[in-house]
Amino acid sequence: MATEAHYQQVLALSQRMLAAGMAQHWDELVALEAQRQTLLDQAPATTPNESRPLSELIGEIQQCDAQLSEKLEAWLSHARILLRMDAKSSPKS
Repeated sequence: MATEAHYQQVLALSQRMLAAGMAQHWDELVALEAQRQTLLDQAPATTPNESRPLSELIGEIQQCDAQLSEKLEAWLSHARILLRMDAKSSPKS
């Protein structure tokens, strides 16, 4: 598989991960992340001629990751608030 095609697959998985995170489909997100990590672990070596097109693809992958991270941070913040509220309202033993 050509290096650019390899990173196109990584980008496609990153986009699917973002969509899963936005929909709060956590199991799907975890499965997609595992698939993406496998692809990244198998990434072929690059040549200087491939650097420019790959840098654009990698930039898009990083944008997906940043958006997903932002979504996850917001969700975790909300979950922390709910857990604190639950802890305060639970009867003490």
